[in-house]
Order: sequence, then structure tokens, then C-alpha cells
Amino acid sequence: MIWVIALATIVFVVINYHIGKKDIFFPGFIFCGAFLFSEFVCIFESQTFQLSFHYQTLMVLIVGFTAFTLVSWGSMKYYYISIPVSNHKKYESGSLKSVHINGLAVYSLIVIQIVVIGLFIGYLSSIATAYGQAGLGLNGKIELFDKLTKFLPDDFKALQVPVPILYRILNPIAEAGAYITVYVAVNNYCYSKKLHLWTILPIILLCFQIVLNGSRTPLFRIITMMMFLVYMFKIKNSSAVVRRRFIKVIIILLGVVAISFIMILIIMGRGGTEMSLNRYLFIYTGAPLANLDTYLSSENVNHSSQLFAQQTFRNLYQYLEKLTGLSTFGAPNILFFQTSPSGVEIGNVYTTFYQFFYDFGYIGVFVFTAIMAAFYNIMYLWLCKARNFLNGHMSYQLFIYSYLFNDLIMSIFSNRFYETILEPPFIKIAIISAGIVFFIVNWRYHNDFSIGKKIDDFYQRIQSITKRIMTSKTGRS
Repeated sequence: MIWVIALATIVFVVINYHIGKKDIFFPGFIFCGAFLFSEFVCIFESQTFQLSFHYQTLMVLIVGFTAFTLVSWGSMKYYYISIPVSNHKKYESGSLKSVHINGLAVYSLIVIQIVVIGLFIGYLSSIATAYGQAGLGLNGKIELFDKLTKFLPDDFKALQVPVPILYRILNPIAEAGAYITVYVAVNNYCYSKKLHLWTILPIILLCFQIVLNGSRTPLFRIITMMMFLVYMFKIKNSSAVVRRRFIKVIIILLGVVAISFIMILIIMGRGGTEMSLNRYLFIYTGAPLANLDTYLSSENVNHSSQLFAQQTFRNLYQYLEKLTGLSTFGAPNILFFQTSPSGVEIGNVYTTFYQFFYDFGYIGVFVFTAIMAAFYNIMYLWLCKARNFLNGHMSYQLFIYSYLFNDLIMSIFSNRFYETILEPPFIKIAIISAGIVFFIVNWRYHNDFSIGKKIDDFYQRIQSITKRIMTSKTGRS
């Protein structure tokens, strides 16, 4: 059956490839292509893990792919052609130029990041002390925090270790600023082929902060964000030869990333030396599809929910429960660990379709996939037509899309799109980054009274005063 599933997926990959006019970053092609990759991993590891798939999985995938493909076709046929992009004529004939960020703003961001990292390390120490493991090193504290938050949430709550208030305030600012720096660094590198320390350091600090949190997915988000930005800035409108070279670079990069992530797992204490690269690859790319099949082929697939889309919007309901204290918003955890027929534990994620089907069956798969497809297609086609990232202008729309591009790929892993957009951290990043982009980075596109203009003028005055002082001292000597 897995071969039948793969052949059906190939059909949708080819259809979306042609709908997108052979654009390899067209949302429909990426979405179906990611699942095709997952299916090939399952084929290669089918004997090792004794996998067998059922027709229910084929049906769910066909429904989901059909929804995404129909929306992609409709978007190309109507939105891209009929709806004009207003107020962007000045970008259409422009070219990529360097995006300027005031030095004072960058230095302030670096200071904020260092403070946030220090506060979180202190928070990790407090957790270790409360758990009776005060003697652990930093790696051990990271491993303990990761284990408690992901696998022992009740024990973690019982510790009652408060998150520092200053960390709560500064962390969203640090993350938003760092991701904006990722955008600026890629833009400026594509323009000048140069990297500056002031753009690299915030990214390094962001990666360190991510590792402290015991997670690897945000690291992959940074990589996919960079890949998409490079494609939009440099590759999309280039020759076929350049695009083929870019594809080769992506393949090599993903291989390096896979090995690097395994090393990070071992460093964080979550990996074992007995696990091979193939097994890791299957656990994180093929197992979710196998787990989905296990659920769909079971007898217990009919459920009743007290809340609308209880599992699809679970992150939102969890936040509302925490905010209001009302148990009405409580949504049970349905991400149970599964074991393959060969007796190997293969994780507790089930692709993006699991929650859709759990809440509303095949209708849920079609509707929620279509909504996700509408977002990605409309945003992507708008960006391709507007091209509002030229002439040194930072596009907030491109920033948000490149940030969420990872969630399109990670549909093979979990319900990542809805999990992300309904989480408070992303909402905070979206709001704060909007303020930074419109009033600090893009101040030249507004007026002389913008915050960015005032910061830039203040920084220029400081530089001028510093030069005068240095010149005065040199003259006296």
C-alpha cells in the first residue's frame, strides 16, 4: 500500500509543479513533495520497522492533497491574475539593495539577548535546584528542563518555579529582533556577498538561546527561513542553471543539517550511540506517517469534543485555560507514543492531518488543509507580484511568510501551522516585529518624525561627538 500512496502523491506533486509554472518553492509543490519524501523514507525502512499501510491513510492523503491542489489552482487562476497590487509600482522596476539597520538598535538588541540568556540560565538553575539536581552542569540542566516540560508536565508544574518577569518582557523583543536580523543578513549578503559581525552575532545568540530551551525545531526554522529568502532575493528570477545549482546546495545542506541535529541530540542527552542515521531520519520524517496510519486503521477513530476544533486549536485553548483558569478550555493530550510492529518506539507525532481528522473526519482534513493552502498560496503569489522587498525596503509580509515557511514543510511532522499561528510566542513576535520593521528599519519609507529617524539621528550625533573627542585628544598630544 505504501507504494500506491507514493504513486498517488507523485501525481499531485507533478500537478502542483505545473500549476506553479515549474516553481520549486510553490506552496502546493512543497506541501505534496514533503509528504512524498516522508513516504520514500517509509519505503526504505519498511523492512527494518516492519511497516504496513492501509487504505484509510491513502484516502486521508488524497483528500488533503486535493484540497491543497484546488486552492493552488484557484489562486493561480484568479488571485494572481485579476487582483492588482496597488501602491507598489516603485518596487516593480527596482532591484535588490542593502537594508540599513541603525547600529544603536543592533547593539541594544545584542545587550537584550545577553540579558535574556543570563536570565534563562538562572531559571534553569532554579528548576534544577527545586528538583534536587542543583549539581548538574549546564547540559544536564538543559536536558532536565526538556524532559520535564515535554514528558513530565505535572512534575514541572509542581515545582512552581516562576519565570522571571524581566525575561517575559525582554524575550519576545529579543526573538523578534533576532529573526529580523536573519532577514537583513540574508538580504545584504545576496546584495553584496558580505557578512557583517553586527548581523551575525544576534543570529548566533538566537541559536544559543534555542539550544538552552532544549529544542531543535527553531534551528530548522532559521535554516528554512534563510533558504526561502535566498530563493526570493537571488534565485527565483535567475536562469535554470542557477536554480539547479541551488537545488543541489539545498540537498547538501539538508544532509549536513540532519547530521548536525543528531549531534545536538547527543549533546543534549536525548540521543544514543546505538541509533543510526537511517533510524533518526525515519523517526523524524517517516514515523509521523506510520503513526497516522496506526491511528486511522484502528477502531477508535470516532470522537466527541466539547470545544470547536478542540485538537486542531489545542494550543489556543491551552493558553485560554492558563489565562482564565477555566477548565472548560481544557483539551486532552492525544499525542500518544507509538511502537512499530518491530517493537521500536517511533515517537508521538502523526502529521498535520491527525488533528484535522480527529476533530471532523474527512471534512476536517479538507477544510483545514484548504485554509492553510489559501494562506500560503495567496501570500506567496502576492509576494511574487508585489516584490516589495526591493530598493532597500524590508518587506514585513516576506518576513512573516519566510518565518512560517518552515511550518509548511513540517506538515509531514505535526499540525505545525495551526500550532504556530495560534501560539502567544508567534503572536508577540508578529506584533513586535511589525513595530520594528515599520518604525525602525523602514523609517526612510515613512517620514522624518519616525522612531527610526530619531534613533538614526541620535546615533549619528553620538558618532560625531566621539570623533570630535578623539580628534581633540590627538591634537593635544
